[in-house]
Amino acid sequence: MFGLHVDSVEAHCGSHYDQAQMGAWFAQRSGENYRSAVEQGALWIAEADSEPVGFTEFFPGLISMLFVRGGASGRGVGLRLLGFAVNGATVGAGGVIKLESTLNARVFYERNGFEAVGSGHLSRPGGVDLPTIRMQRRLE
Repeated sequence: MFGLHVDSVEAHCGSHYDQAQMGAWFAQRSGENYRSAVEQGALWIAEADSEPVGFTEFFPGLISMLFVRGGASGRGVGLRLLGFAVNGATVGAGGVIKLESTLNARVFYERNGFEAVGSGHLSRPGGVDLPTIRMQRRLE
């Protein structure tokens, strides 16, 4: 999981984040960071030919992560993961699903019914901030 996450960030985020931000992204992180979500049944992996190609983590009303391996881009993996996550996050959502998007993924989410509602950031060790976009999708 950790390797897939790193691969996705390296493949997709470098054009929107500087070298210091990219270097700090996974500082003090490891595969253990995913254990709690796995144990809660909140983390789901997409596979192709028995290989993990993407993953999503969601809770009621919140999609907390969605990443696709660089080599799997353009094959609909992200779209299928998003549909799965939206469906799962709808339960108990109270009419809206929220997420915090990386800068590079904004257009993807907008094309799929999310709207930007503000800016945010993820704080990383060493005082490095990763700018994000707070987004939401109203449920019908």
